[in-house]
Amino acid sequence: MIARTVAIAPRARLMLDFDGTLAPIAERPALAEISPVTRATIEALSRLPHTTVAIISGRGLNDLAAKIAIPGLILAANHGLEIQGPDFHFVDQTALDSARDLLHLSNNIDKRTRSIAGVEIENKGLTASIHYRRAHDDDREKIAAIVAEAIVPFSDRFLLTSGKMIHEIRPRVDRHKGRAVRQILAQIGEPSDSILYIGDDDTDEDAFRELSSDPNAITIRVGEPNEQCRTAAGCSVDDPSAIAELLKHILMIRKADERYRKT
Repeated sequence: MIARTVAIAPRARLMLDFDGTLAPIAERPALAEISPVTRATIEALSRLPHTTVAIISGRGLNDLAAKIAIPGLILAANHGLEIQGPDFHFVDQTALDSARDLLHLSNNIDKRTRSIAGVEIENKGLTASIHYRRAHDDDREKIAAIVAEAIVPFSDRFLLTSGKMIHEIRPRVDRHKGRAVRQILAQIGEPSDSILYIGDDDTDEDAFRELSSDPNAITIRVGEPNEQCRTAAGCSVDDPSAIAELLKHILMIRKADERYRKT
């Protein structure tokens, strides 16, 4: 039903998270990969008429571009603090101005957690992530305390959020994935007959809420049943494999529909 609704729309906008949505969650961010089949599906979708594909992620822009490796897509990185499309590039100025302080803060946390096995500090230029998926359970409270203490002198400039085995440091600006969605739709400039947003993390909830009143929007949360119960998304699935199949069905129906229109 969802695949057909999106596929037959005259103008479709597909907005997809990366980690946990297109790619299974990996032990380390560098190890996350989308399958060749899913990559080919996304690339084929992006080439169809009146079809826009945007990847909206917490990753840094260069990292996201390298992971996707598909030209012509719209990429919203750092939770929407930076957006790049075929003919536009946006960077939040406040986040850009805070980059030096973020580097200092990240280095401080790195120094203080270096003796704790399994911690990885990732400075993404405009935001920073502290990954602790590989850390021992007994060390997780200590890691959280170190991060919380380190950010105190910078609390007027940065806020601390949490995700799946991750602490995130973001500048105090009114930017999130929901804002990114609206900016992308405005940039496209023409009305959308169908908007599909898929994500797996709490940061995607901003986009789910932003689109909740849009009659043309379909939102899907990927994750465990307990996550699905507290989501603002309209639908839910268990894992990225279901998303891969959904995208394949959308492509199949939409390609057939495009061939029909040309005959």
